[in-house]
Amino acid sequence: MRKTLVVLTLFGLALVPAALAHVEPSPEKVPANSTSKITLSAEGEESVPAVKLTVQMPTGVTDVVADPTTGWKQSVNGRIVTWSGGKIPNGAEGKFAFTAHFPNQSGRVLVFPALVTYQDGKVVHWIGAESSDTPAPRVTLTAASGQATPPPPSTTT
Repeated sequence: MRKTLVVLTLFGLALVPAALAHVEPSPEKVPANSTSKITLSAEGEESVPAVKLTVQMPTGVTDVVADPTTGWKQSVNGRIVTWSGGKIPNGAEGKFAFTAHFPNQSGRVLVFPALVTYQDGKVVHWIGAESSDTPAPRVTLTAASGQATPPPPSTTT
């Protein structure tokens, strides 16, 4: 019985997909109704380097300014921010920052669909649900600066 359990456990582990690199935001929480800086980390995960990162800003995110990243060109076209021309080799990480004004909607989770393009033309779509293999970056809006957190409901009877 123990031998069967070990074999089944090993077989189950063999079926688990390899961990995928993600496009990760930092910080993951910013104050509502604030101008804040978000840094996106993208890892090269293919045998050829990543050469472009494209991110769509959610509705309500305004005044977007893409920060320069050494070796990359940045552009903002409407709600689309792109960094291109550089290279992120396999296993390396690229950091891409932008500053924007975030809406006054405390508790809202903002989704930033992202595409990573590789030198061979392959595009990885980081646009999925949080539980998917290709989750889009997400940022949660916290209480606006200076805004009091509502008190918990009274439990007295």
